[in-house]
Amino acid sequence: MHWPSRRASLQIVLVVVLAGCVGVPEAPLAPSAAAVADLPAAPPALVSGFHRVADVERVRDAIVAAAGPVGGAFSIGESVQGRPILGVRLTAPGDASDRVRVLVDGGIHGNEVYGIEAAIYLAAFLAENYGRNATVTRVLEEADVRVVLLLNPDGREAGTRGNSRGVDMNRNFDVDFGNPSPLCRSQTLSPALPYYAGPRPLSEPETASLATLMEEFRPQIYLSHHTGRHGLIRPWSACDPPHPMPASDDALFEHIESWTRANTPYQNTGTAEETAQRLFPPGAASGSSSDWCYLTYHCVALTLEVTEHYGEQSDDPLQWSKEVLPINLHLLENARAYAQWRIPA
Repeated sequence: MHWPSRRASLQIVLVVVLAGCVGVPEAPLAPSAAAVADLPAAPPALVSGFHRVADVERVRDAIVAAAGPVGGAFSIGESVQGRPILGVRLTAPGDASDRVRVLVDGGIHGNEVYGIEAAIYLAAFLAENYGRNATVTRVLEEADVRVVLLLNPDGREAGTRGNSRGVDMNRNFDVDFGNPSPLCRSQTLSPALPYYAGPRPLSEPETASLATLMEEFRPQIYLSHHTGRHGLIRPWSACDPPHPMPASDDALFEHIESWTRANTPYQNTGTAEETAQRLFPPGAASGSSSDWCYLTYHCVALTLEVTEHYGEQSDDPLQWSKEVLPINLHLLENARAYAQWRIPA
C-alpha cells in the first residue's frame, strides 16, 4: 500500500492581513514557550452558552482578535443554502513549514451541537492561553492548527443531522461508499433514510469543501467532534474497509485509546462498530471523513464523541467542552510523535 510521505511537520495555518502596501510594521514576535511565565491555563472567556449559525462569525472574529499574531480567519466554502463555512487558523509567527499539520472540525452533523461547541472552545482556549501558558505556547510553536467551527450550518439552522438536501455528510466520503448492508449505517437506497449517503461521493458542497481543504493542507492529525456515544472512535469505521490496518498503526491507535481511558471519563473507545455495541448496534459506518483522511493522507484520524446528547439540552455546553479538552490537548502536546506514527515517550 502506498502512503503519502510522512513529513514530520506540525502546522497551524496563519493568515496575516496587512493594511496598505508599503511601510507596514512587522507583526510582533511571538514569545517563546521557554520565556513564558507558565501561568495555569485559563478557561476561555470568549465562549459561553450555545452558538447558533448567526453567532459563529462573531465568535470566530473574537477568537482571531484574542489570538493576535498567532490567529487568522478563513472560510472553506459555502453550504447548499449559501451559508459560509468558517474557521480559525492558529500558529506562532515564523516559518511554519516544519510544523505538524492539525485539522479540527465540529458540526458535520447539524444536530450534534455539543461537538460544535467543543471545536469552538478548543480554538478559544488555544487563542487565549498563547503567551500565558507555556504548554499552549509550545503547541502553537510546533503545530499548524486549522479549526473548522461548523461544517454543516444548514443542518445546525434546521436542527437536522443531514444538510439541507438530507445527506448525512459523514457518509458522503469515498470509503466503502453507500454500502447497502443492513448491518451498515451508510445506505444510499433512499433519501428518506436517516443515513442517506447522497447520490455519489463528495456530492455536497460542504463535503467537497472539506476534501479540498484536506488536499491543500494534507493534515497529519485530524480531530472531528461529534456527539452520540461519549467516546473516542478510531479507524476503521467502514463496514468493508479498503485494506487491513497495519499492525504499527493499530498499536498507535490502541495507545491513544488506553491513554484516553486512563486519563479521562471517556471509557467507550475503539472502532465505530466496537463503540456502538452498548448503544445501538449495528454501528459500523462507511463514508466517514475520518476514514477518508486516514485512507488518503495516512493521518492520525479520530472522532471525538463529546456526549450522548443531540440538539440543545439543559446541560451547559462548557461542561462537555471542558471534559473533552484533555484529549485534544494530549494529542496536540504529542503531535510531533503522533504525526510520525510514534508512540510518545
